[in-house]
Amino acid sequence: MAFLSNVGNAIGRVGLPSAVAAELIGGGISRGFESLMGGVSGAVGPTETMPPKATPGGGKGFIRSAGDYEAYQRYINGESFRRAALTKIPGGEALVSQLPPLLSPEEFFNLQYEQAESAAEAMSERERALAALRGQLDIEKVKQEKIGDIERAKVEQGYGLARGVLESAIENVLAKPNLAGSPVLVEAARAY
Repeated sequence: MAFLSNVGNAIGRVGLPSAVAAELIGGGISRGFESLMGGVSGAVGPTETMPPKATPGGGKGFIRSAGDYEAYQRYINGESFRRAALTKIPGGEALVSQLPPLLSPEEFFNLQYEQAESAAEAMSERERALAALRGQLDIEKVKQEKIGDIERAKVEQGYGLARGVLESAIENVLAKPNLAGSPVLVEAARAY
């Protein structure tokens, strides 16, 4: 025990954050106890170190099997064992008190359900916003096409007017009598 006390004092002097110290000491102690006790009476402490995934054992959606609950219970048992071992060292109780409380299987799976439901609602909201944005984009596209059609009609109308004026001018020029034999122009040409 003197060794554990020295380890706790050394960690305090080095200034490691207490959560990191708790993890380092707790994990090492629990693995040491498990290996010592495992040879005597089999596995004393569960070896689960992480809670189960959202749908372990092939569970579909929000349906939980007995295996899901058993896996989480093994995790809780392992974590409780590590926390109990951590409280046996000086200053360990203070470290354990800073850790978040363990959730019961029902609380854990309810929390997972709420998180999944919240994520689904957020996804639905994003999809609705995206659909609304696409609708606005389609409206803007149709609007721009209509503006283009109107502008094209204006240009065609302007070309039609210009063509009409040009054809009228050509007809007026062609309709005038030939001035080459005009006596006035012949006299004006002789004067120069």
